[in-house]
Amino acid sequence: DLIFKDIPFFTFLMPVVGAGKVGGDNDQPWADFQISQRADWMEDLAGHSTTIHRSIHNTRDNPYADREKHRRVHIICFDSNMLELPEYLKAGLTSILYMMIEDGDLDNRFWIVNNPVRTFRAVSRDLNLQLAVETMGHRKALPVTDYLKEYADLFWEYLERRHHRNAILKDVVIRFREVVNLLAAKNWDELWGKVDWVTKRLLIESALANKQTGWRGPQAQQLDAEYHNNAREGLFYDRVAKDPAVIYLSTEEEIQRAQSEPPPTRSKWMTSILKKYQEYVDGSDYWYRIIFYDRASRKCWALYLEDPTVEWDPEEANRLLALPFEKFLEAAKQVPFMRLARGR
Repeated sequence: DLIFKDIPFFTFLMPVVGAGKVGGDNDQPWADFQISQRADWMEDLAGHSTTIHRSIHNTRDNPYADREKHRRVHIICFDSNMLELPEYLKAGLTSILYMMIEDGDLDNRFWIVNNPVRTFRAVSRDLNLQLAVETMGHRKALPVTDYLKEYADLFWEYLERRHHRNAILKDVVIRFREVVNLLAAKNWDELWGKVDWVTKRLLIESALANKQTGWRGPQAQQLDAEYHNNAREGLFYDRVAKDPAVIYLSTEEEIQRAQSEPPPTRSKWMTSILKKYQEYVDGSDYWYRIIFYDRASRKCWALYLEDPTVEWDPEEANRLLALPFEKFLEAAKQVPFMRLARGR
């Protein structure tokens, strides 16, 4: 049931979170420019592969947690963004979507009737957002922006009904609606600094006009690749990032801190335990399991943190991490979100 409800969303969301691309790939026809980097590489509706026969809904669901309680959605159809707003919307909107699916609040109205892979690729090449797409729950084909407006309304109603105090998710929907309205109005200049594919397209168009060259020339593809250069002296930071129109959702201080400090969740528990008892660490999955080995006793243990929702507790951490290694292992047996097993 899940793939019938998330594939339309992934397809329609492309104009909001697409990073843009010059040309075609995977034996698909040439396109001077298209909305998505990944669309030409999507070949199946659903499947587990990430390198060949890529699917819009990837079924690789290893949760790195308690399998009886958790699953993981492995999303490979989204692009590599440089702007912060598309990243924010990707994470926030997808979270709302799956929350609605889990709560049984999202019906099948958006299910795409026609070939989903062909539709995914067609949406990517619809730069003027005029393509009409048919879905099971609508009497006539509608432009993608109409579906996005309907998603925005449904998401807002859901949050008001079930999560009315979640200010972050509400902010996600507000910003989502603003972007969709600009897309529907084809207000490209206002989308500069908000949506990657529009920003990249305007940047390349300006450069090509100055050089009096075309999209098939090497400069267009070079600028396409250079846009994603993370170096501070690269094209994005030189021509885009400094523009006052660019929307930032985090400060430079927060970005620097995030590079060395894990979030106050299971991640911080894992990294803190690894750092404290590093002389005993024989291996780690980083996500949820640490292998300890005591060379003196030649004993091996596996410590599992199988609840990804556990929050960092400074008092509990100070108590546990102050213990010698052997006593830490004994204490870990009594911690609800930890599980200790002998051997690997």
